[in-house]
Amino acid sequence: MKLFAIVSVFVLLCSSLVVADEQAEVEVEAGTTPDSPMWGIDVAMDNLALALTFNEDKKAERALRIADERLSEMAQLAREKKLEKLEKAREQHQKMLLRVQERLEHEDEATEESLETELKLEAKLEAQKQRLVKVEVEVKGSLTAEQQAALGAFLATLGEDVKNVQIKIQSRQEETKAELRQRDAKAEEKIAKLEAPSWERKAKHEQEKAAEEIRKAEAKIERFLKEQQMVAAKATARAEIKDDDDEDDETEDESEAEDAAEDLKEESEEKNETNEDSQAAEQQNAGLIDITADVVAEPTLEEKLEVEDNILAEFDLSLPDPEVRSVETARRFVALAKEELAKSKTLFASEEFRSAYAHAKFARRLANAALKGKYLRAASVTTAQARGANAQLSEDEKKRDEARRLEEQKKADDKRLREEKEKADRLEKERLKKLEEGKREEKADEEVEGSGNSGTS
Repeated sequence: MKLFAIVSVFVLLCSSLVVADEQAEVEVEAGTTPDSPMWGIDVAMDNLALALTFNEDKKAERALRIADERLSEMAQLAREKKLEKLEKAREQHQKMLLRVQERLEHEDEATEESLETELKLEAKLEAQKQRLVKVEVEVKGSLTAEQQAALGAFLATLGEDVKNVQIKIQSRQEETKAELRQRDAKAEEKIAKLEAPSWERKAKHEQEKAAEEIRKAEAKIERFLKEQQMVAAKATARAEIKDDDDEDDETEDESEAEDAAEDLKEESEEKNETNEDSQAAEQQNAGLIDITADVVAEPTLEEKLEVEDNILAEFDLSLPDPEVRSVETARRFVALAKEELAKSKTLFASEEFRSAYAHAKFARRLANAALKGKYLRAASVTTAQARGANAQLSEDEKKRDEARRLEEQKKADDKRLREEKEKADRLEKERLKKLEEGKREEKADEEVEGSGNSGTS
């Protein structure tokens, strides 16, 4: 009976291995969750299945599928508002990420197969980050402010765990590609073929996000213009009331001092109120008040988890630096974003996925600049007003833009230096190899010459 039970468990595990391999690309659903007494058995079965996977690449992929399951369990707990149980599943999720790192550390030789595996692992980690963002959007509306803060902090920490492993995999990819290039003159063509599905996926995702950002920016600009019209209408109405009151005041009978004093008091209060409204309208028009109220917004979870790359600098794509901040500037940014998105789709159709990704990302960056609200400023101001109202804000923004530019330039320089070093190392190896071959040829000639001399003797 005991033997039968052991054989049954073994057969079940083997069948689960096959099913898991066939459904590698399907999002894993949550089974039991940490609040269930059966969860410990589920975790033990997953660990046993992992132990029975002996191929290192397959083991890393299986570890990520188990991590997917733990992620699904955390999503289910969040939906059920059982936030106190999340940490238990995260610990097991982190253990699986460590297994993936172990595979990277024990990789002996760079091959096309190892690069293909690394690309698959990176894609799965990117999918996990997107699932975290999806969970936050789905759940936060049903939580209290305190629960939202707790969940946001938890998801950010969990996302950082995933992001850190993703960065290590990307670093390992660069090392693998460098080794392949040194060994094979046709490596670049093979690498491009292997990377094509990854760039296709990234380009498609960026295009979707860029289109979404463009829609949001257009809606925000339209709402801003409507609110501008409301502010202007209110200011005009206040001015007309003030003129009417002034005319009435001129015809009023001020024979009695007490009545005159009361009228003066009411007029003064009304003028103060009118002046405040007029000043508010002038400030609104001059750009002192930003009704969008999110110029400096807290980064979203997706922004926090995004892995920076230097592809925009590589394609020489950078945001324009407009002299005037106005709603027209925001509109121009949106128009440019649409052009870049159209260009990305054309490149995508031509299967130039890497270029398509770069232009889609730039489109998203342009739309995001308009969406942030810093350019939603009325243009109908004098130069002096614009300088006075926006001097400090412009200076701060210029510093941030300069910092971003320097950072992108640094990444581009680092990449160039790395490529130059790789090229120098490759040339040095070739020189040493030729030198060694030359020495061997000289030695062989000397031996032939020596044998010839001895024969003559």
